[in-house]
Amino acid sequence: MLQELISRTNHPDFYHDFDLKLSAIQGTMEWAKNQLSLQLDIVETNPLPGSTHKEQWTLTAYDVLEQRNLFQPIYLPYVKFALLDDHPLLWKYHFDQVEVRISGHCQSVTALIGAIHLTFKKWTGGWIDWQWEVSGIHHINDRPKIESSMSLRSYQIFRELLGKFGLTIEVTNVISGESKGIYNRPKARLMLLGNTDVSPHDHDTKQPYLIADQFTAEKEVPSGT
Repeated sequence: MLQELISRTNHPDFYHDFDLKLSAIQGTMEWAKNQLSLQLDIVETNPLPGSTHKEQWTLTAYDVLEQRNLFQPIYLPYVKFALLDDHPLLWKYHFDQVEVRISGHCQSVTALIGAIHLTFKKWTGGWIDWQWEVSGIHHINDRPKIESSMSLRSYQIFRELLGKFGLTIEVTNVISGESKGIYNRPKARLMLLGNTDVSPHDHDTKQPYLIADQFTAEKEVPSGT
């Protein structure tokens, strides 16, 4: 049923003739067992007089890690579901975490900041705020070192970039497996409610999303059928 719901929202007739509305959200919040159910209605955008076409679906996420912008009475027109296993939002769950030490002298901090911004925009589409990854980099010339923590994937981006500005980034500790705590979620997946025509999955335009280990969907069968 999950793939049927995803396919339904990606079908041409849905794109042109239907809207997706949220009718209810229910959830249980327990340590490491968070569950969230979205009751969704698919309704005609411009129904004919007397038309009663409506599909009712329940999308359930198990072991929920994150959610954003789900609490909306109606989602943006032409929303399409996408279930992704590879995305910048999943890096902290899928990759090891590394503690790093950044040192050196930069000839132009302004140029460095600009390069970091553009590089992260290219690789993450704005889904990751680089300022959380290297907090304090603005003061690199005023401090002997800057220490931070980031995903291994982010480190790979910074390692190449910082070297171009005469800086070194050294891994001081690798955190993996159960040591990652709540971030040890290699099965985590991203359910994105976007539209690749106007908001590509690799670019953050504030699309609603859910990150969880498992998703299911059920379609309500009309009574009398």
